[in-house]
Amino acid sequence: SISRETGNRHGEAVQLGNLANALSRRAEHLQAIQYLQLALKINDETGNLPGKGSCLDSLGSTHAELKELGHALELHEEALRIHRLVGDRRSEGKSLGHLGSVAYQKGEYEQ
Repeated sequence: SISRETGNRHGEAVQLGNLANALSRRAEHLQAIQYLQLALKINDETGNLPGKGSCLDSLGSTHAELKELGHALELHEEALRIHRLVGDRRSEGKSLGHLGSVAYQKGEYEQ
């Protein structure tokens, strides 16, 4: 990609995340997870906490699609911690929604 060729690590992570989202919409979840893990690694290496939180939420949603609900829950909880740490209320709300969805899928209606 152009971002990779120019050394734009943030852009590369965003492109990987976008590609993963497109793959998830096509139900190609395992491939999506691979791209999200690459994006997560880049966000870790560059210290991009908002990007890391976004990747974790996307990974959680993808694992939920695969019915890996325990792992999905862990990923969304980690994303929520990051969103709260950086003060991103909108993303915090999204993470809470994802957590509610996973709890519902697990039959934990009180959550």
